[in-house]
Amino acid sequence: MRLSLSDRPTGEAVLVAEVQDRVGNRLDRASVPFARRPTPGTLVLNELLFDPRADDFDDRPNQVEYVELRNLTDHTLTLTGLTLTDRPTETGTADTLRVGRRRGLAPGGFAVVAAAPKGAFTPQSSQLAAAFPDAPLGSDSVAYLPVQAPTLGLRNDGDRVRVHRRDTAVVADVAYSPDWHTAGLADPKGTALERISTTAGAEAADNWTSSTASAGGTPGAPNDASLAPPDDAPSAPGLPSAPARSRSSRTGRRASSTPCRPARASSACASTMPGAAACAPSKRPASPAGAASWSGTAATTQAIGFASVPTWCCSRPCRPTAAPPPNSRKRSWWPVP
Repeated sequence: MRLSLSDRPTGEAVLVAEVQDRVGNRLDRASVPFARRPTPGTLVLNELLFDPRADDFDDRPNQVEYVELRNLTDHTLTLTGLTLTDRPTETGTADTLRVGRRRGLAPGGFAVVAAAPKGAFTPQSSQLAAAFPDAPLGSDSVAYLPVQAPTLGLRNDGDRVRVHRRDTAVVADVAYSPDWHTAGLADPKGTALERISTTAGAEAADNWTSSTASAGGTPGAPNDASLAPPDDAPSAPGLPSAPARSRSSRTGRRASSTPCRPARASSACASTMPGAAACAPSKRPASPAGAASWSGTAATTQAIGFASVPTWCCSRPCRPTAAPPPNSRKRSWWPVP
């Protein structure tokens, strides 16, 4: 059945009443869920596992490559006809994966495109569920989109992932790099890249970091490194805020005692500064009077310890060893014990 609507729909369902087919079968009333087409900024790339752990002798289920999308709207989005493409060649051709299904993605929900080497198309029997047993793949807010293939073709040395609608329009795009992993991570194999802020740019290296989840990723669930929306950040001028202890790494080791340096926002920074924004190297707000709160050079500016200052750019929570001179360009900063 095809319905023609005179105006753009604004509701979540289409109510059909008094319908009859050509042989006399009658339908008094029915509600047909309505899902809108995704547009740029409504369906975003949120997590990538491009270098899965696959060892048949480590007594752990092998991981599979996956790409996680998230619906940022307050209405259902259709996943019908979605395709993924990688970095095009010199002739403009790119590998294409048809991943869409005739289903909707709930507001705030996650769609997980994952390789299914054994052909298991139900979430519970998938290799993804075996490798990530805590992933809520069977939830109503999660759409599991399996691809019957050993891999998704994601390159370990960096690649591009584009999400297209049925009409080929691009709704999400990221060119990722393995360099986006946390600098202190010894081996990134088996660890997903997580997006820190869904509203900040996908192409910004400092908006991605390594997952700290024990399984190596959080498919179908909020990212460990995600930031609270800016509206939830504290803004009272006198509100105290101090750097917390460094979070342990995924292997359980504490952060090293070496001097910290400005870097992209990490999960440790994100966990200690709610509402933290990406670094703003060209903007240096005034420091509170008498406060030793600034670090870095003209290339990178960071503020630590004040909730009213949105800039937070560090490799781990730090504190000054002494109040710096007003015009000094170099600071001495050390990790919080």
